Amino acid sequence: MKKFILFFFLFGIALSSSFSQTITDNGPEAAGFSSERLKRMDIAMKDWVDKGYMNGGAALIIEMVKLPITKRSTILYSQVTADLIIRNGKIIDGTGNSWYHGDVAVKDGKIIKVGYIGDMPSTKTIDAKGLIVAPGFIDVHGHIEGGIINTPTANNYIFDGVTTVITATLFGHNTVRAQVMKRDNRSPTAAEQKQMESLVEQAMKQGAVGISTGLIYIPGAYAKTDEVSALARAAAKYKGVYASHIRNEENSAVDAVNEAINIGKEANIPVQISHFKIGGKSNWGKSDITLGLVKQAREEGWDVTIDQYPYTASSTNLGIRLPDWAFAGGNDSLKIRLNNSTIRAQIKKEMLEQLASYKFPNYSYAVVANYPADTSLNGKNISESIN
Repeated sequence: MKKFILFFFLFGIALSSSFSQTITDNGPEAAGFSSERLKRMDIAMKDWVDKGYMNGGAALIIEMVKLPITKRSTILYSQVTADLIIRNGKIIDGTGNSWYHGDVAVKDGKIIKVGYIGDMPSTKTIDAKGLIVAPGFIDVHGHIEGGIINTPTANNYIFDGVTTVITATLFGHNTVRAQVMKRDNRSPTAAEQKQMESLVEQAMKQGAVGISTGLIYIPGAYAKTDEVSALARAAAKYKGVYASHIRNEENSAVDAVNEAINIGKEANIPVQISHFKIGGKSNWGKSDITLGLVKQAREEGWDVTIDQYPYTASSTNLGIRLPDWAFAGGNDSLKIRLNNSTIRAQIKKEMLEQLASYKFPNYSYAVVANYPADTSLNGKNISESIN
């Protein structure tokens, strides 16, 4: 009988220790045990200890049983002095779990404990009550190649909680197309297509991880789907990925998402859709459709992922508001067209039609972020700048 009781008691100790760890880290509900039930378990175990059922080699375990539940999981840390403890924060650990209240202990630049830390001493303590404590965010899509050199402290990233920037090299479809076809508004010849595919394979052999597209920009906007699919197939030979700033994120966003997914299917390549969103008031609500397309593709077994930023704005250059055909041949050709009153009137007409389709009355919705030639315009909307 005593052997049975001893086994059961040891088993109970193990369970208690396990549940204690869960409870101290995530709260009793996470373990499926209420605080009252655990209190009753503690009383029962202490009673068994007091009656002498265990002694000798189990002294350490007995002492742990005598401790309050919230102390047990920290007994092994009693001799540790942390460099920093962040206490009382709402912890979002990045695993997809719900947030929970807890502490974070850091020593020698490494996190040594997350959850309930108890009385562990520390050189420095931060009270994060009412604040969120999370791992540093990772920027998976950025354009910092030039800016980080001029501002190596990257304060804008630090203030946003970003501590890591993905730097894996993708080769740009626009770069490849411009190398072979300059800024021509046409489809490639067979020889030009083959040359572009050869450049893609060369880039992959040299260490690129895949191909990226900016199909809203010139000259990529001139490319048909089959051209892009063929280049994606060339990247797929070397286990590359296809990351796309899709062709349209506004009125034709549904078609553009479909195009990206279909390119992935045709080339048998993983697809990553960048800054997934819906622009223009007239299109708000269509994200139910575009998200549904991604979900369906994934359920069919295709590797399709998206990234999204949390703010309700976007940033790009003013040129995207001009019709694509106006840029054919390059900037010099654009200037010639703008100096032609008839062509200029046509460009203006198409720009106004585009505004109306987005349900914007004018260009006051867009703010000038940076115009080095006249910094007095910075911070003003386009309508104010014109006036």
